[in-house]
Amino acid sequence: MKRIIALAAALLLMFCCVVPAFAAESRQRVYDYAGLLSGEDAAALERELEQTVDTIGMDVVVLTSNSRNGATIREYADDFYDNGGFGIGDEHSGLVLFIDMEERTVYLGTTGEAITYYTDERIYDMTDGDDILYSYLSAGDYRTAIERCLGRMVYFHNQGIDPKQYTYEEAVQAVPRKRLTLFEVIIAAAIPAIIGLLVVNNIKKEYAMKTEKKKAADFRLAYQSTAAFAFAANGDELISRNVARRIIPVVTNHDSSGGSAGRSTIHMGGSGTFHGGGGGGRHF
Repeated sequence: MKRIIALAAALLLMFCCVVPAFAAESRQRVYDYAGLLSGEDAAALERELEQTVDTIGMDVVVLTSNSRNGATIREYADDFYDNGGFGIGDEHSGLVLFIDMEERTVYLGTTGEAITYYTDERIYDMTDGDDILYSYLSAGDYRTAIERCLGRMVYFHNQGIDPKQYTYEEAVQAVPRKRLTLFEVIIAAAIPAIIGLLVVNNIKKEYAMKTEKKKAADFRLAYQSTAAFAFAANGDELISRNVARRIIPVVTNHDSSGGSAGRSTIHMGGSGTFHGGGGGGRHF
């Protein structure tokens, strides 16, 4: 009887462990709000996304939409990823491939560990710089376009982290201030002007020595009686001449994305999570 109970407990424990893992693997990853994919294509992509996740060890989500509701393509992708609870591990590592039909462009966002693997240059090569990808998109073959991007994800992941990789936090734009009113301008100009006039007037009084006229007269006489001016002979002698010549190397930047090679530019999303990403500069 004890053996039966122990066996039942073991089976129950195994079932509890397997169910969450299966649920995590089979979660939805294709969100085709723009209706670009058939049911068959969406199902096939779900399976391919699951395989990609198993290969790279990071979450991958595909998103399509006809409208961003006033948000930028980057904001929309970031918020979708964060609010959807995607990502693997404590850093919520993963990528979101966003096909934006409002401006007919593609954006690839990264989070967590994906930021180090997918640098600005690699993301550019996967999105705006990929002519084959845009040929599929222009032809309306969205499934093949997504499959190509998934293949490129695996390719760059297999290459490993770029030895020159570093993270660069994007500068935060200053919040614009309201314009000054006419009254504020007048006050701002009048106060320094009044203070300046008072200072200048006080200096003039000190230099005029109005309170010490006799001393002022003696001072001018003393200055005039001792004043003198004469040129002194002087010359320079050349002792030696040393000329140093060195070749200055020309630095060329082969990074087609416009940034430094190996750089991963990050920014803070609306939820406070840091993301990388790129694309959205080319239309299909």
